Amino acid sequence: MILSTNKVFADSPSDLIKKVGKDIAVPYVQPLVTSIGTAMGGELFHTANAHEPLGFDIGIKVMIVPIPDEAKTFEGTFDVPVRSGGTDVTVKAKTKGKAQTVLGENKETDLELVSAPSGVTVTSLPKIPGGINLPLAPLGVLQASVGIYKGTEIMVRGMFLPAVLKDDLILAGGGIKWEFTDIIPGVSEFVNIAPQFAYQILRLGEVVNGNTLSFNIHASTDFITVVSPYLGIGFEKTSFDLEYEFEGTGENIQLSVDGENSFRAAFGIAIRLAFIRLNFDYNIGKFSSFTGGLAVSIR
Repeated sequence: MILSTNKVFADSPSDLIKKVGKDIAVPYVQPLVTSIGTAMGGELFHTANAHEPLGFDIGIKVMIVPIPDEAKTFEGTFDVPVRSGGTDVTVKAKTKGKAQTVLGENKETDLELVSAPSGVTVTSLPKIPGGINLPLAPLGVLQASVGIYKGTEIMVRGMFLPAVLKDDLILAGGGIKWEFTDIIPGVSEFVNIAPQFAYQILRLGEVVNGNTLSFNIHASTDFITVVSPYLGIGFEKTSFDLEYEFEGTGENIQLSVDGENSFRAAFGIAIRLAFIRLNFDYNIGKFSSFTGGLAVSIR
């Protein structure tokens, strides 16, 4: 899905980010951070029942994050670097109406001068670029988990998509969980509960380096034949480090933008068919998301 839409984008996210100054970059990029962070935080679990030592599963996980309308625009007053009389200065300017974020429509927005330093004449202001008009953020990863010791399980995941959204996308990460109900006699026959930590890194094109740190606690039951319901709550933090040369003045910009994704609740079902496990869940957070997976599982 992502690769097929690549052809319609005039600019990559990296190309667009280079067109905004430091002050505007935060609201312009933040919805991208939130959406990708929401996707990265999905499908970290599909059962709380940890593998026995050397038991494993390996499969494909898919996360789909619909982009809400409010994440596609922003407005406000910002410090804007401009060039006046051969000198770089900073002026105050505001958006004329709502500007597009990097996820919004592919249309530029004008800025209106609010104030300038004494003696500075501003003849023109840069425009805020449009976005890539992304209706949803899909992400797919290869993921594997293996049991190591008495209810303890480690997970790794990763992917590489060349020229996705005209930017290469690389993701890698892993996590660890502990099914503590495994040591309580009789409890794990009815319900399994496990806390989990995970950390992932991402690179998007030549401008973005990101990371997501996640903690959750989840529960599931295999008491029902074939179908295993599960749920979990968690907290996560996503941050993107941006480094680029602003096209307006040539300034080298380095800044960090945090996503608004923090709390997550997930509800889902897993279907057990011999050594095959299918799962689907719905996630509630700043941006809601749908996720699913297909794995070969040897308990």
